[in-house]
Order: sequence, then structure tokens, then C-alpha cells
Amino acid sequence: MVKTLKALGIISIIGGIIVGIIYGTKEDPLAKLLEMDDSFRFAVALSWWVSGLVSGILFLAFSKMLELLEWHSHMLKELMERNAR
Repeated sequence: MVKTLKALGIISIIGGIIVGIIYGTKEDPLAKLLEMDDSFRFAVALSWWVSGLVSGILFLAFSKMLELLEWHSHMLKELMERNAR
């Protein structure tokens, strides 16, 4: 489960960067209609980058918490086995 959450976090960050670049360079029909500059749309790309980064960090944080919880559980079981002897 920890590996899955880590993988989802990394995929989310990388996917957010890629999608931000794709949608940042995509043609805007409204800008074309208004005869505005239709170059790289930084605001659109930034929103994708931030959302990908935030969701990726959340997945990575959950995986770290789960990893620590599993470690504490293992250590507690080991301690209880030592005290039972």
C-alpha cells in the first residue's frame, strides 16, 4: 500500500507538470477571437502545476504516515513478544 501511494504521488506530480505544459500551449479560441496574444498561457499551466504538486505531496505524506504506522506496529509487537517471555 505504501508503494502504491508513493507511485500515485509521483505520477500525480509528473502528470500535473505534463498536463500543465500541454494545456498552457493549447490554442485558446477566445484569445483568437479577440485577436489577443495566444502564446503560452502561464496561469493555466500554473494551476495544473500547483494542483498536481499539492495532490502529489498529499499522496506522499499519506504513504509516509502509513509507513511510520507500520513500523510502530512492528516495533510494538516485537516489544510485546519480549515482555511476554
